[in-house]
Amino acid sequence: MATTEPRFLLNEREQRYRALKGKQKKEPGKILTKEDVAAKMFPCVTAAKAVILVHVLFRQNSSMQGRLQCSYTGARYIAFRSALELMRMLDEANTYMCRNQKNKD
Repeated sequence: MATTEPRFLLNEREQRYRALKGKQKKEPGKILTKEDVAAKMFPCVTAAKAVILVHVLFRQNSSMQGRLQCSYTGARYIAFRSALELMRMLDEANTYMCRNQKNKD
């Protein structure tokens, strides 16, 4: 059966993890609307040179799926199927944006 429980090489680390897990209190999370997120991010976005939007749509199989949009992709969304693929896309977008910034300077 698939599980999202972390695996440990040492029993000592697993015991420390289990001890910490019991101390945490989960508070009910508030689901933010797009307007709430936009209001919180507006000061940061206006000062930014470039913005990358990452929409996580699903979390399955200990990973995530979603879509990404930035100046590199234009108005299109590019879908990613795993966290590893997202990291590769973010690295590619970062390289592109850094290269463009150097050309402007």
